[in-house]
Amino acid sequence: MTNRTVNDPEVVGPPSHTRPNKWLAVTAVAACSFSLVLSEFLPIGLLTDIADGLDVSAGTAGLLVVMPGLAATVAAPAATVLAGRINRRIVLVTLAGLLVVSNVLAALSPNLSMMLAARILLGIGSGGFWAFGTSVAPRLVEGVHATRATATVTSGIALGTVASLPLGAFIGNVAGWRYAFSFGAALSLLAVVAQLVLLPSLPSTGRTTTRTLIAFMRMREPRTVLIATLLTFLAQFGAYTYLEPYLRDRADFSPSSVTLVLLAFGLAGLAGNFAFIRIIDASPRYAVIGFLTLTAAAIALLPRVAGHALAAIVLVTLWGSIWGGLPIGLQIFMMRTAGAAAEGGQAMLVATLQIGLAAGSALGGVAVDRAGLGVTFTAAAAVALAGAATVVLRSYRQHH
Repeated sequence: MTNRTVNDPEVVGPPSHTRPNKWLAVTAVAACSFSLVLSEFLPIGLLTDIADGLDVSAGTAGLLVVMPGLAATVAAPAATVLAGRINRRIVLVTLAGLLVVSNVLAALSPNLSMMLAARILLGIGSGGFWAFGTSVAPRLVEGVHATRATATVTSGIALGTVASLPLGAFIGNVAGWRYAFSFGAALSLLAVVAQLVLLPSLPSTGRTTTRTLIAFMRMREPRTVLIATLLTFLAQFGAYTYLEPYLRDRADFSPSSVTLVLLAFGLAGLAGNFAFIRIIDASPRYAVIGFLTLTAAAIALLPRVAGHALAAIVLVTLWGSIWGGLPIGLQIFMMRTAGAAAEGGQAMLVATLQIGLAAGSALGGVAVDRAGLGVTFTAAAAVALAGAATVVLRSYRQHH
């Protein structure tokens, strides 16, 4: 594992003014993160239609969100080790290519088995991309702009969230869910072309080994971030995966209204992505605590306001705005605690959040099928509070 940091001239480039084309390169990586998140979350806005089309239950259809997470859990650390000293430009373009293939297969899937295979392929590309994408961003600009470059790439999470649910629901209503995946394939192809054209050569600056990752897991502060990340994504996707069924079946919104509410969630997330950046930069630790507490409150209240459309819309919008800041908060929290082990930290963060995403969606599906949406949302809120408590407890021990 290299000990270089984002301020090392050899990593971020010569200490001259950042060239415009460097920011275009950052944008190209951000475009890939956007298409990746959109592709990963696309089924959430189409869950009912896909379930009907493949003749499975809504809970079983939730596996389409679970499988990418499971694959990414293995792919993130494995890609970090296997990539060795391969030029990172080649690695990123190859991983982006997997997104195209995955979406094409999903659009053509005649049954659940082929669809799950397509989603596993997406997970491999997703895990590998997140292991390298954000760590590459600081190398494309001056060291002083490293955080901004990383935030630009991770903003694809918020943008993908904005687009995935409402866009998927809209295309599904107009043309059918298969066309939504076709759109995802086209968008992913554009991301591949953008990286081929705009990314410079990115030689490896070091090598991560299995021993490096094991050593990283022994560090207390980063381990706290990983636990908080696991609980965050367990809570988020235990409820978020089934937001569309909640809006349709519990809140009694029409299909077109569901699309608008999901759009509100996404737009609020985009606003939160930028509105909270200064709060996160000042103290990612306390930002994460606050975000998780508010997330728990919003999710817990949703089943209790199902008969009140305005209240449900307000809570969904609040939830979306907080989600816009949470992933960036966790990312920066990890960057500041991992230090020289940043690449290994990023790989383990990706693996952990994907475990949380997959487990949250899977457990949420079981809970929805057996106990209903109300119990599922209440349990997710409790898990979010547990995530906040984990960070609070670690902070207390650190100062006493």
